[in-house]
Amino acid sequence: MIRGRMMRGTKANMNDHPSLPPPSPLQLLLRCHLTDPENCSLKVPPMRFVSVGLGLCLAVALILTSPARAAESDMERLQGDWTAEVETDNGKKKATLTVAGKKIRFDGPDGREWYEGTFVIDDKAKPKRISVLIKDCPIDEFKKQTVEGIYTLEGDTWTVCATAPGAPEGPSGFDDEKARTIVFKKDR
Repeated sequence: MIRGRMMRGTKANMNDHPSLPPPSPLQLLLRCHLTDPENCSLKVPPMRFVSVGLGLCLAVALILTSPARAAESDMERLQGDWTAEVETDNGKKKATLTVAGKKIRFDGPDGREWYEGTFVIDDKAKPKRISVLIKDCPIDEFKKQTVEGIYTLEGDTWTVCATAPGAPEGPSGFDDEKARTIVFKKDR
């Protein structure tokens, strides 16, 4: 071996026979280390580099797949019927919410407050965000308006905090006095 190059006539040279394919880098590395390990200039990368490389590949794979799965998971989990106890002038009463695909319908406790629309979520935001475009409701000025909100989804509990339809911005937090917070439980 001279400076990592194979010399003709050595056992490590596999190209003496013209019908054989050229050796792979792994074959060269193994042959060099097996025949003359002290003079072999082909070095094996330290294990820490291999570990770091594998770790980076795993991290990239998780990053590329996690957001899509999380959004899909929230959208799947939101599907169905939800109920909540909301405060009214006559005490707490039942309100319902139905999610089917990207369609959403809210029915207030007295039957006079209801909204139908479509929604999108951003589960990557901190806190998670929801935007509802109202398609139909009993109040004409709310039709075609957007309701901006934030939410948490923990088990069968969906907490939504939203501002009034058409408000210039969504809530600053779950304790925002300009917003309404409702805690829904998934119907079983």
